Amino acid sequence: MRLKTRSIVFDVFGSYIRYKGGAVAIGDMASILSWFGVTEDATRVTMSRMRREGWFTSRRHGRNSYYELSDRAWTLLQQGRRRIFDRNRDLWSGEWHILVLKHDANAGAERERTRRELAWRGYVPMAASTWIGARDESDGLRDTLAEGVHLRCFAARTPLSQDDREFAAQHWDLDELVGDYRSFLRRYESLATEATLAALSDEEVLVRRTVITHEYRMFPFRDPDLPSDLLPHDWPGYEAHGLFLHVVEALKDRSWAAFDRVYEQPPAADRTDAGLAVA
Repeated sequence: MRLKTRSIVFDVFGSYIRYKGGAVAIGDMASILSWFGVTEDATRVTMSRMRREGWFTSRRHGRNSYYELSDRAWTLLQQGRRRIFDRNRDLWSGEWHILVLKHDANAGAERERTRRELAWRGYVPMAASTWIGARDESDGLRDTLAEGVHLRCFAARTPLSQDDREFAAQHWDLDELVGDYRSFLRRYESLATEATLAALSDEEVLVRRTVITHEYRMFPFRDPDLPSDLLPHDWPGYEAHGLFLHVVEALKDRSWAAFDRVYEQPPAADRTDAGLAVA
């Protein structure tokens, strides 16, 4: 799978650089991205563009340039880690959570960003401004909405559990997800075997680990992480998540060995993500 440079940058920051304080020299980043076939010029252009978009801050120290995660990027990575690594298997309360949004006339450009945020949190649209989810994932949502986007939250129940299962099947494409999860399982079930790993360099292991992380992190945009009460029998999402965690762990040591050989801690990097264990 050929990844976009922007996606590789997010994955490398999320899997490695955040645990080193969140900053990296542009030369070190270019070295890492070269393992993916990305040129140094493309790395510099992408990092500069993402800085202008607010994902990074930058500074110079001597002859070196450093990029550091912005507050916005830290928040995104922390939320993403929870959705990717900690899939929810709690018992369902039986309540549907409904969000009603209103956009001011000048907030139209924010609709797509709002849509992606709500989908990431497991909501699906029932109408242009009404979204529904099986869990209350509205915590912190108002902080992510642009000025001019207003939010109201409600809760509701259906009379019968069968109605809930039918509602879920109608509003989320669970059959397509079943097929995609099974395809994911077929592609990666042998990746963590000793025979496969023995044929790869440490740099290639890091690339493979990044690819599977990238591919799996696309699922939360489509999979609302529904309670088991609402899912088809033999739901393969649980097995896919287990395989993902197993492979990421099996490839962890050699991936970090490759990363540590090229990464040099930036001077005066005073921000850490000390509350998280290294993934």
